[in-house]
Amino acid sequence: MESPRFHPREWVFVFLAGLAILLAASLPFLSGWLFPAGGAVYTGAAVAAPDYYSYLAKIRQGMNGSWNYHLAFSSQQHPGAPLFLYYLALGRAADWLGLAPPAAYHLARLVNSMLFFAALYAFIGLFSENLRERRYLFFFTALTSGLGWLSLLAGHLTTSDLSIPESNPFYSLLAAAHFPLSAAAVLIFFLLLALPPAGALRRRMTIWLLLALICALLMFLQPFLAAVYLSAGGIYLLAVWRLEGRFPGLIFWRLVVSTAVCASLAVWTWQTLSQDPFLINWQRQNWTPSPPVWDYLLGFGLPLLAAGFGLVWAWRQKQARWWLIFGWILAAAIGLYAPTLLQRRFSLGLHIPIALLGGMGVLRVWASGRSPRRASAVAAVFMILSALTSLLLVIIGWLGVRSGDERVYLSRDEAAALTWLENNAAPLEVASGSDSLNQFIPAFTDLRAVSGHAFETADYLKTAARLEDILSGRLSPTEMAAQLAEWRVSYLIIGPRETRPLAPRWAELPFLSPVFQSGTVTIYRITLNH
Repeated sequence: MESPRFHPREWVFVFLAGLAILLAASLPFLSGWLFPAGGAVYTGAAVAAPDYYSYLAKIRQGMNGSWNYHLAFSSQQHPGAPLFLYYLALGRAADWLGLAPPAAYHLARLVNSMLFFAALYAFIGLFSENLRERRYLFFFTALTSGLGWLSLLAGHLTTSDLSIPESNPFYSLLAAAHFPLSAAAVLIFFLLLALPPAGALRRRMTIWLLLALICALLMFLQPFLAAVYLSAGGIYLLAVWRLEGRFPGLIFWRLVVSTAVCASLAVWTWQTLSQDPFLINWQRQNWTPSPPVWDYLLGFGLPLLAAGFGLVWAWRQKQARWWLIFGWILAAAIGLYAPTLLQRRFSLGLHIPIALLGGMGVLRVWASGRSPRRASAVAAVFMILSALTSLLLVIIGWLGVRSGDERVYLSRDEAAALTWLENNAAPLEVASGSDSLNQFIPAFTDLRAVSGHAFETADYLKTAARLEDILSGRLSPTEMAAQLAEWRVSYLIIGPRETRPLAPRWAELPFLSPVFQSGTVTIYRITLNH
């Protein structure tokens, strides 16, 4: 396969188009920062808020010099392990640059998204030499989603384009800084795998080094995804062997090196993780099963329909390069229902190969043979219809921010309380309010919280229920003291979120002493024998 060729103006197009897409995707965030609702304090979240706060907590751990991840939304002390290294490294960089965690996160989200756009356009170059076609495929892949908008009107909320951010590039730009970086790394892996032999020794060594580094990056970002891109690479190797009548030794050895890097880091990660039994037990609740298959069919929607036509067209080309896309879809589809805890995680980036085939189905099949004007109209209308869920996601994020949703805002009193804890409490002490407030504690202070995250709180359901028993006055003072002691809680935050009809009289409890008050929020110091 020849290396794709690009004119410099194409990269200007990618930069400007990427900026426009990012601006559209960032409208909810900009709204919160520029015009916070009701004078509240905007946190920087719009969609997937609990995960956003967990990323901030990881960045804070990195800023404090840790290369071992500790569960910040659980009160248990444990050694930690080198997990989520991307966010820990981002924290180190933020500390060096003097950036607050939200600023570091969103800067990384923007930079990683631009890297994704560049990698996507380069990947498209493997399959098309036509400038207009490349641009259409770029927008079609970056902007489209499934039929979640139609499903939502029917009251069905679990289609993949509404519930699995990593499955769709546009949703990824909204939901997590590492999702677009992971997708970019997979695309770069395929590009490096498909590169023709290099003449100069330095260029050959550079390709091998980049391949190893990309595999290492992917193992730190999404280790389970190795099963998808390595399998897709193996399918591509077999296709080259079959269709070109030669054994592709270079591709074989590139896959060998990639597999060795991934396997070595997988073993190292497991060995380090096994030194912390608490994290091993916690991993068992990190279960992300796939929804029913129809939720994926609806979630990929019209692009998937067009991809069927694109697949038939591409199959008839008898070109091995298309097997990179076929293999990606096949390997991911198997992973979605493989007997693992992380089924839905295998969907990361799956919209990309589906949309590329779908775009080809539109351009090479549906619009083929029509007049240029009618062909352009068909392509434009299909793209607009396929992008409605992406538009809906921006609107949902915008409305959530404009409505003053308590999942993305702190009251000024709550923000003052967290600032007091950050300035006066010792790092790694445990604080607690209600479960909805706890998600903010590790994100904006160096303290740990009792709960606050469904996956990163050990025994989350049991812990959240027990915390609600305390706030609702269902425990006697003795039982309450015993539970707080078990959780090693040093500070209790009581405000409007913690108000319950039968709440205890907090000021009368002998083990609570008020140490801070701002308006309706009070922080109590707990004096117990931990």
